[in-house]
Amino acid sequence: MRVIHGIGNLVLVVMAAASLVMMIAAYIVDIMVNGDFYSYGLHFNYNWFIQFKNVIGIVYAMAWVNIILALAFQVYRIRTIRKDKVRTR
Repeated sequence: MRVIHGIGNLVLVVMAAASLVMMIAAYIVDIMVNGDFYSYGLHFNYNWFIQFKNVIGIVYAMAWVNIILALAFQVYRIRTIRKDKVRTR
């Protein structure tokens, strides 16, 4: 039973870490598009800008939802394990 708890904890940590890496990668892409690409001839246009910002916003939102759910589920698991330990005493 403890192995399953350990794997569950590891999955939650990996899930939250992957979301954080995804947010950092999206931020780097945002920096490149809004900074570096103008020196290579990128011309600002609201058509691509609105789509780009919407996609980046969705990536950020889903990553935060993923992190919050991982943390909430981790807290739930810890509370459940502690309640089980108190009941078995």
